[in-house]
Amino acid sequence: MYSIMDRIRLSSDETLLDSLTKDSAEYTEEYLKYAKIELEKRKSSSEIMKQLSDLSDDALLDSLTKDSEQKTEEYLNCVKIEVENRKQKEDEINKDYIELYEIKNIAICVILGIITFGIYTMIWQYSIVKKIKLLNNDTSSCVGEFLCLIFVPFYSFYWVYTRAKKLSDGAKIYGITTKDNGAVYLICVFLGFGIVAFALIQNDLNTIATQLSTGATQVSNNQPPTASPQSDDNFIKLKQLSELHKQGILTDEEYEGKKKTLLDRI
Repeated sequence: MYSIMDRIRLSSDETLLDSLTKDSAEYTEEYLKYAKIELEKRKSSSEIMKQLSDLSDDALLDSLTKDSEQKTEEYLNCVKIEVENRKQKEDEINKDYIELYEIKNIAICVILGIITFGIYTMIWQYSIVKKIKLLNNDTSSCVGEFLCLIFVPFYSFYWVYTRAKKLSDGAKIYGITTKDNGAVYLICVFLGFGIVAFALIQNDLNTIATQLSTGATQVSNNQPPTASPQSDDNFIKLKQLSELHKQGILTDEEYEGKKKTLLDRI
């Protein structure tokens, strides 16, 4: 029986469906029985995962702690998978946003561009394109935009002018005030000093990175935190987190991460 179950678990949905719909001596009665059970289980898990994907982190936590004795093992396994998927996605996003804290030495970037006959300059420009997108919470690929900047004639005029506003608007998301220097960038490119325009953009990005690193931002308009009923909810959630950790549903790393988030809210 174990060999049959292992074979079924490793089979794709399409293979299992074929075994149930096609007449073949290859499949025994026992195989067909467990294939049907496996398909029903996968369908049920798929529906649960779809429901969980629509829940916020807090709602996901509540779904575990409220009426937990009524939750099936399948449901708890799906929740664990969803938590791990979200954690992985969050880690991937955080890796991208770390680049916003990077401060580049402009002189070194220019010198390396000259030494490498422009190769490093393209790497530098790609980095700038990506950072401006990240500032605006856009984690999509910037390859197309970069290729247009390099190969499409006169696109650089449009790019430096419009990205100056995006840089300024993106900085405001983090409570940082940066001047819209689109006109200055455009004049530099128009006069043939594109490298100067990128140096100025990098300077603005360095200023933003410095303020992000030192925490010199005013995201909340400098208003001191006030006590609210939400604080009590956070204490309750801390207790719920502890229970989930004891039950083995949350790993040590996941528990510490969620606990830190809740403590920061209190």
